Amino acid sequence: MHFAFGDRSCSYDRVTHNKPADASTGSGIRRVLSVSALYSAFQALVGADRARMRFVSEHVRPTQGDAVLDIGCGTGEILGLLGEQRYFGFDPSESYIEAARVRFGQDAKFHVGSVAAPPALEGGFDLAIAVGVLHHLDDSEARTLVDLARDQLHDGGRLITLDPVLVDGQHPLARTLAKRDRGEFVRSPERYAALANGPFESVQITRHDDYLRLPYTHLAMECQ
Repeated sequence: MHFAFGDRSCSYDRVTHNKPADASTGSGIRRVLSVSALYSAFQALVGADRARMRFVSEHVRPTQGDAVLDIGCGTGEILGLLGEQRYFGFDPSESYIEAARVRFGQDAKFHVGSVAAPPALEGGFDLAIAVGVLHHLDDSEARTLVDLARDQLHDGGRLITLDPVLVDGQHPLARTLAKRDRGEFVRSPERYAALANGPFESVQITRHDDYLRLPYTHLAMECQ
């Protein structure tokens, strides 16, 4: 399943250790969603555009001139909501990166790369974003992402993540979709928070049940 809005990197499926994988591999719904235009249409159908606006407003909260690192940026949908920022996004999918470059031109930097093998990064970022990525990574890989973000953020910078979550009492369909997600590591809120405790002094988690037009439970995490 592929319902987490912004769950952009099919290529994060188990996993991107050795070299960036292209999202065009796979079959069935995975192959269809790897086509950037169809992927974007599907996201719009489930309400991803509205949800993305809420996520940026409630959790990212960019200010003009922020330097933003987007880990697993997909086709760069979130860029249009960030305002005038210095933006650097990377993703394992060559097709997603090409689509992002065509759409945004010189307004941002897009590169092929993975958490395990990132492109050259300049550091000094105010914000790091990882939307729909952590639940594709096991604990060791997820901590690599957290460490990468911490190393690239200046003091006071924030890492903001969003992923499906398993919680007691959630809607049965939301729980079923989370368990059947392509990502093999959908966690509880406590397990997500544990990934960032240590590298970050402050870790705040927020549950959202109404981001999409269908029952689905997201967990936003802000780490500073």
